[in-house]
Amino acid sequence: MDTSIVEEGNPDQSEAATMPEAEDLRKTRQARWFSISMFIAAVVIFILLLDDFYFFQGLYYVELLLLLSIMFGLYYFKGALTLESLKGSPLSSGMWPMIVACFTTWIFGNAGAILDYPALWMVVIPVFLGLLLLFIASIRAIPLEQTKRVIYILLYSVMLLGASYGIVAFTNVRLDHSTPSSYQSTITEKHSKTKSTTYSVKISGWGENEFTHRIEVSQAFYDEVQVGQKVRVDVYPGKLHIPWFQLVRE
Repeated sequence: MDTSIVEEGNPDQSEAATMPEAEDLRKTRQARWFSISMFIAAVVIFILLLDDFYFFQGLYYVELLLLLSIMFGLYYFKGALTLESLKGSPLSSGMWPMIVACFTTWIFGNAGAILDYPALWMVVIPVFLGLLLLFIASIRAIPLEQTKRVIYILLYSVMLLGASYGIVAFTNVRLDHSTPSSYQSTITEKHSKTKSTTYSVKISGWGENEFTHRIEVSQAFYDEVQVGQKVRVDVYPGKLHIPWFQLVRE
């Protein structure tokens, strides 16, 4: 007579099997809260930087700190920030904080008119490579297909390049409190783009600088100056030793 032995399930084994799922769920919730918090903080700083009343140098570097924190979050939470987009676009909601932070550091970093662009890029490139390596390390643990990983790296390298440019330009100009060398120049052309509401003037060379320069100006400056008018050019050595200048109405 055959006998069959029925083994009852072990409750301890069943409970142990559900623990990793619970841990994954908890970490996913933490990742989402982290992403939402970083996104709100990045947007608030962007809005504050739009208004000169709230603008101060430290606020810009807080956005840079957010950018670094977001990359740390990508590493710490691994795929939890981007699980919803592993099969979709790399522009997922989990990546929005990084997109806003990169855009902010780029757009608000364009301060002053650079005179020596080769010197500028000699500083921008090492900063960019450093940020890019941090980003590659931060997404290393995310379970992405090789093709999608390359797309992530290519897309965000463009954003990080813009952020690097802004960081270097901002630091070079905003932290430069040296005494400028003043020269006199002449406005030779005026240009405005109504759709993008940008205004620029072209000025003649000055001193040993014989080249003409086109520089974006505010609407108030644009409205008050005329072609042929003399303006003062203040040339600064730059905090990072990258010469830059600004126009002053006389």
